Amino acid sequence: MEAAEPGTVFQKSKSTGMNWRRHCCAISIFVFMALLLVSFAYQMHPALAAQEDKEIIAGVPANFPPQYQVDAKTGKPYGFAIDVMDEVARRSGIKARYVVYGNFSEVIAALRKGEIDVVPNLGITDERKNYTDFTTPVEASHIHIFVRSTANGIKNIDELTGLKVAVVAENQGYFIMKERSGSKLLVYNSMEEALMSLISGNADAMVYPEEPLLRVARQSGIEDRIKSVGDALAEIKRAIGVRKGQPELYNKLDNAVKVFILTPEYAKIYSKWYGKPEPYWNTQRVLTALGITITLAAIIFFVIHYFSVLRLNKKLRESEEKYRNLVERSNDGILIIQDGLVKFTNARLAELWGSSAEELLETPIIQHIHPDERDKVMERYQRRMTNEDVPPIYETVLLRKDGTTVNIEINAGVISYKGKPADLVMIRDITERKRAEELLRENQALLDLALRSARMGVWHWNIIENRRYFDDQVCHLLGIDSATFTGAAEEFFGAVHPDDRETIKAALARTIEQNVPYEPEYRAVWHDGSVHYITARGRLVRDDKGGRALRINGIIWDITEHKKAEKEITFLASIVKNVPDAVCSIDLNGNIFSWNKGAEKMLGYKAEEIIGKPITITIPEERAQKELDHCIGILNAQGFFTDYESVRLTKDGRVIPVEITAVALKDREQNITSYTSIIKDITERKKAEALHLENLRLEFMDKAKSEFLANMSHELRTPLNAIIGFSELMKQGITGKMNEKQERFIDNILSSGTFLLSLINDILDLSKIEAGKIELCIEKFSVNQAVDKSLILIKERASKHNIIIKKEFSLHLDIGGDKQRFKQVLFNLLSNAVKFSKEGGGMVTIKTEKEGDMARISVSDTGIGIKEENIGKLFKKFQQLEPEISGKYGGTGLGLAISKQLVELHGGKIRAESKYGKGSTFTFLLPLKAKIKEENK
Repeated sequence: MEAAEPGTVFQKSKSTGMNWRRHCCAISIFVFMALLLVSFAYQMHPALAAQEDKEIIAGVPANFPPQYQVDAKTGKPYGFAIDVMDEVARRSGIKARYVVYGNFSEVIAALRKGEIDVVPNLGITDERKNYTDFTTPVEASHIHIFVRSTANGIKNIDELTGLKVAVVAENQGYFIMKERSGSKLLVYNSMEEALMSLISGNADAMVYPEEPLLRVARQSGIEDRIKSVGDALAEIKRAIGVRKGQPELYNKLDNAVKVFILTPEYAKIYSKWYGKPEPYWNTQRVLTALGITITLAAIIFFVIHYFSVLRLNKKLRESEEKYRNLVERSNDGILIIQDGLVKFTNARLAELWGSSAEELLETPIIQHIHPDERDKVMERYQRRMTNEDVPPIYETVLLRKDGTTVNIEINAGVISYKGKPADLVMIRDITERKRAEELLRENQALLDLALRSARMGVWHWNIIENRRYFDDQVCHLLGIDSATFTGAAEEFFGAVHPDDRETIKAALARTIEQNVPYEPEYRAVWHDGSVHYITARGRLVRDDKGGRALRINGIIWDITEHKKAEKEITFLASIVKNVPDAVCSIDLNGNIFSWNKGAEKMLGYKAEEIIGKPITITIPEERAQKELDHCIGILNAQGFFTDYESVRLTKDGRVIPVEITAVALKDREQNITSYTSIIKDITERKKAEALHLENLRLEFMDKAKSEFLANMSHELRTPLNAIIGFSELMKQGITGKMNEKQERFIDNILSSGTFLLSLINDILDLSKIEAGKIELCIEKFSVNQAVDKSLILIKERASKHNIIIKKEFSLHLDIGGDKQRFKQVLFNLLSNAVKFSKEGGGMVTIKTEKEGDMARISVSDTGIGIKEENIGKLFKKFQQLEPEISGKYGGTGLGLAISKQLVELHGGKIRAESKYGKGSTFTFLLPLKAKIKEENK
């Protein structure tokens, strides 16, 4: 490398005018090229170039940052999903035209109706797959529970029961919480509304994807006021949703997405919308700055160019000097080979060869390689020269000038040297490394011998690759074939006893997360079925910064024999350690010689008063000898028994049920010397078992009662219908004219019969539901029409009590369900609303609306209200809230219980809200499409 002198770059002209003309020419050419580049950029930029692509319609919600937002001035959408959709469309040869809808529900409805073709970055769900083809996922987010930063006590989703939870309609957090019962869902149309509900304290928690929520919180300056709790509830993947029936469009978009998500452009878009600032120099600003630069460049080009060349020549000389020093002072040998000849070499390589650099120049490289290695070196050199893919680093043997050899490592690569291809080669002396490797192999052999003698093996787990590396001894101890072992996790866990696999996984996780030693014990099951006990020890290795976990290094050894001995010791020790139970020992004659505190407490005998006495004094006389002979016979034959149930006689004469575990103790010659038993008092367990049997009996009787009442419908109703029917005929004068007293009696009979029939109907309905014998007649019907018909039955009663009935109906609301049962539920709620209105009159409001995939019907009144402590009694059978209320207003206490059962049979929910003295609101929700409980299908 030779540096050019400044004079070789610019020669002084004899004519100053000629120099000026040359500079003007250069400036003109520069300006022309710049304008050409601007024109090219204008034509190539997708926002500026004319488009003739096919147009598709993309539907987006108005406000779902950072995915979708709408510019207040232009009305155009923008956001992460829009940027991704634009880039994917451009790569697919498609132009996307956007239609903005109020919320996600409207977008989904438009997609299903065929009004739009695609939805950018739509969350992938099983339900949406019925009408949507999803491309390869564009991103993934995690659903989390968020609470206020000051909140404590909520750690997981189970603790949301009974709390108010904010969710966004059609968001995955909404669907997750909707499937769980027990929480009160506050459904909002936007993330901002839900977040403000949480911050303001209206909601106790919020369930939403983590990334967009935290981004909005940061931008709003409220990030410190919220926090996420517990593990992620779900991972939500988003993709471009294509309306089904468009395979050509789907394939274009899917292919474009697969390529695009791997590009830097995708990374820039992601960073822009998820936390990193948007680059200042966007396309528009670059084009503007470029125009200004071109104008300024025409003025100052000459001065800058002249001084730049001067500085460049100086830097070239400095650079050449720097790299010459690096090459000459390098610890590695460096040479350039061209046409098989040495064209350049540094001093270190000449020293390694044992000659001068001049002697090596223009000599064939192959003559300096050991004869046994020449074919390999030449073959790799030739392949590199023909641009084949050849490993650049390999080992060979250098032949020095004096005939000695040196082990070297070659690192070679193709460069251009004086206009022709050449090989740039780095050569390193690895003599010491080879010696160290040989010493390591010798030490490894000694270590293997020691490990085999101790029945131990060495292993390590590469955490990043999830790959295990076992030596032959580890494979042998685990019963694995080392010849076929690949290191996969399933191969290792396949050799582990199924009951111990989770123990190992938990130990590995604890080591990685807490940086504690890995020390599990587990069982290996060999192919012959034999079980071998293994203990392992390991230590975690992290990267240089102490951050990412890289691997765990460890050893294992076989402790099967130790476990066998430990098992016997543990079994005997466990008998003594069970202090709450009675532990006693008897000799071969059945006399007690050991009696613990648990035995004293259970049976009442002190140790000093019972030791030396026969064990039979603790057994009822009628079974004492027979049981003793039986138990000793088992112990003599088997050595132990467990879970033997019997009874024992206490000192004060009580007989208690017990469970006995016993073992025969032996000497070294395996002769039985005594017997030890653990006696457990199972009185409470027996009581619990008896209580359980009694509960089963009562449950059976209750069900039998319900079935009896359900089957007795005809027998109970027929007599009452006759009484009511004949009473009505008599009142009409069919049997002749009655006097005033007779008419009063008939009115009492008629009203009492009617009330009794209503009560029997309620009881029979409830019994049918509980017996699982009620059948729903499912049909599609208009909620508003059904409500109107129900109001006809209640208007007269409302009018008598000066009660105004107000309707607030959704424009059109159809559901699938049992129309008659729907009207029964509604009539119950309306009757209660009228009945419990205040004496001076009031207002009853009935409201119908759609809530997600549910119909929401509410009945509100301005009546007497319900005390907070009585809300929980509302939907229970035969429950009257207060004696004075039930006495004044009457009722059976069954109407709300039946309503609740009927609503739940439809797959719906019912709830009540009330302020004492101000009124109540009863709300029930039914699926738009029938979802009937399985037992009632």
